[in-house]
Amino acid sequence: MIAVFGLLSRWPEQVAVPHLTGFVRSFEHTLVFISVVLFLLIMLYVLIKQAKKLPKYYQIQVIDIFGSNIDMKDLRVNFRTYTAAKSYSMFYSILCGGLSKFKVVGKL
Repeated sequence: MIAVFGLLSRWPEQVAVPHLTGFVRSFEHTLVFISVVLFLLIMLYVLIKQAKKLPKYYQIQVIDIFGSNIDMKDLRVNFRTYTAAKSYSMFYSILCGGLSKFKVVGKL
């Protein structure tokens, strides 16, 4: 009876546990792969959603010392990127000598 009980108590340790751990390890890589793919899909969704919110073009508004908008026909005021519009607005403010302010505004 003691020998049978000894065999029954060692059976899960010697047979069932190694097979169970091997089974779990086979799904470990699959679980990591699925979580990485889900993370990348979520990041792609957030990136596309953010890109849709960006303006189509940027416009420079010219404001005189009294605070009213001025329409200067000789200046280029519509730009495709924010960096180009900001660069031109700084260039225009240097040329103007502080008499007018140049503000970059996004337009949809």
